Amino acid sequence: MADVSNPDYTWLSPLGWLEKTEIYTHNNWWPVVMLLVLGILAFLVAVVLNSNRDIDAGVIHVNPGSRKSNFLRGPATLLFWNQKVLTVFWIIGMVVLGASYGSVFDSISKIFNTSPTIQKVLGQSGVQHIEQTQVLSFVGLLGIIFSLLAVIAGVMIVNHLITEERHGYLQMVMTKPQSRSYLLTVYIVFGLILAAVLLLVALMSAMAVGNVVMTHPIAFKYFWRTFVANLPSIVLFMALMVGLVGLYPRLRTMVWAYLGVSFLITYFGSLMNLPKWALKISPFYWTKKVPVDAINTTPLMWMLVVAVILIVIGFVGYKNRDLEG
Repeated sequence: MADVSNPDYTWLSPLGWLEKTEIYTHNNWWPVVMLLVLGILAFLVAVVLNSNRDIDAGVIHVNPGSRKSNFLRGPATLLFWNQKVLTVFWIIGMVVLGASYGSVFDSISKIFNTSPTIQKVLGQSGVQHIEQTQVLSFVGLLGIIFSLLAVIAGVMIVNHLITEERHGYLQMVMTKPQSRSYLLTVYIVFGLILAAVLLLVALMSAMAVGNVVMTHPIAFKYFWRTFVANLPSIVLFMALMVGLVGLYPRLRTMVWAYLGVSFLITYFGSLMNLPKWALKISPFYWTKKVPVDAINTTPLMWMLVVAVILIVIGFVGYKNRDLEG
């Protein structure tokens, strides 16, 4: 909000106070003093609250709730109930993020087109084409950014299965007459739906705000193309987590490492002059030209095939291995 509307909004965030120090120009120390005072006050409040609560309990007592709930009937409803707040926050955050990026579409389109010479040589239609191409390239970059965040949210859901398993939270669930395959399916489906929804709402939010500020709106088909192109990459990362959860859960950090490597390759691969085979390691390499170009379905189909194989491996492994905890 501070960047696109009013700089005074920066004062509402302690992180924004760092910007108000105006380092190397005015060197304003008051925001630093405010941060120190806020830190001291927060520490004193924490000490007082900690001294007045019971051990292993909060200051605010949790409502025990009703004895019987529809959200305790099975793993699906229980997972939804436990993740409902986090899911809402993810969706709201992605909507806000998409809107913030969409608000600069008009500025992106005019970066290289302010020259009167360019406008005279290319004409109105040529300038409009360049503007649209610039924005579409930016939309493709946003698709990768949103996909990375969606992968984090979806993989965290599947990873939550191992956390609950190690803490013993699934013991009561496992006593019910249901298979492990059903339990794993619940987490996979919930994670995939959440990741897909986050990618979609972020792109739709960027489109809605971007088309408001732009003179020539971008058609819906380009955002939908970006969504479809990046969805297999999300599925692939989640399938890798499922495979590791089933075979060897201790190696599931490899998913985060692979995601980080993919991010570095996508953003800095060209700057580092990496060979083409190294660039192809990232799933996003195959979709980075979308939506400017059409979708190349061949690599996307291979991603889905590999994802299906990893998911099958994960199901077989999870069904036959011992539970941890």
